[in-house]
Amino acid sequence: MQLTLVRPAGLRLRPASLGGRTGVPEEDRLRAEPPECAEGVDIRPISRDSESIERIGRLYFRSYPDGEVGTCEEAVADVEATSAGEYGAWVPDACLVAEEGGEPVGAILVTDKPPWDDVEGLTFVVDLFVAPDKRGRGIGDALVGAALAAVGGREVGLRVESENAAARRIYERHGFAAR
Repeated sequence: MQLTLVRPAGLRLRPASLGGRTGVPEEDRLRAEPPECAEGVDIRPISRDSESIERIGRLYFRSYPDGEVGTCEEAVADVEATSAGEYGAWVPDACLVAEEGGEPVGAILVTDKPPWDDVEGLTFVVDLFVAPDKRGRGIGDALVGAALAAVGGREVGLRVESENAAARRIYERHGFAAR
């Protein structure tokens, strides 16, 4: 089952380091700025040229279990559709790729004004994905933090599978809650 999560507009987060202090409420244990990414991983905006979009599409395909996003060609086409505005207006500063050794290892795709009623008028995280062999290194967390920093205080929505506990933890640390 998919959940819609929303991060309220203007949310001001306190440093994650507060989380270890006794008596600090859960909502104050959220990240204030993008977390550090794994050593050797660089985050930058996604170039919208066809070669870059194809590389991100291939990563998208590799990042999900077999068949979940269709074929590799369908995954590339979905990233192309996002870039072309089918899921809302591409947000250049928030559509990011994490690279290690020049190869994409994670990405986040963000749009404005998505076409779906449950997130109408919001900035929307279309997808976040990290190569399976690169998970657990803070790459997804860093991509979310960097994308949120890029969109400033806007209200941001996304959808996540309810059973995807790892993704939900990342989003909740950044102030997202079920709508």
